[in-house]
Amino acid sequence: MSRTLLASAPRIGFDVAIFTNTHTLNGQYLYYSHATGTVGARRFPPLQPPPNAILATSPLARPDALHSALADVASLYSVGQLDLILIASSHGTDDMALIPRVNTDLSTPSSAEGFTQQLNSGSDAEAPFWAVLQGTTKVEFWRALEPRCCEV
Repeated sequence: MSRTLLASAPRIGFDVAIFTNTHTLNGQYLYYSHATGTVGARRFPPLQPPPNAILATSPLARPDALHSALADVASLYSVGQLDLILIASSHGTDDMALIPRVNTDLSTPSSAEGFTQQLNSGSDAEAPFWAVLQGTTKVEFWRALEPRCCEV
């Protein structure tokens, strides 16, 4: 999809910002400016350290990262000049808008053993702490889209 958007932008005449977890982990995102006809890497705004190992590899599943990304793009335009279309691709659930592909932290021996036991038992019990969904709830998603005072 990123390639399609970047190829279509010059032909149709729109700017595009592309955020991926890989780019974000490298501290950047791609931005095409129709006014200049150039595409380049822009610095992704600094983020707080991730709250856990799962979100360390999927920063865009965090609501603060989503808000920072959108605020950085909005800062490139005058107030009222920006019409924005957001396309988000994620592994969401009924309650979660943005989640990492992997949501189980098996970095401790007890979690690995517990995971094996749960798989073998076929249990539908409530997820243990190391397998609780991480990411952005749907409520947090909508809040991340809200402009905050003095940022835009």
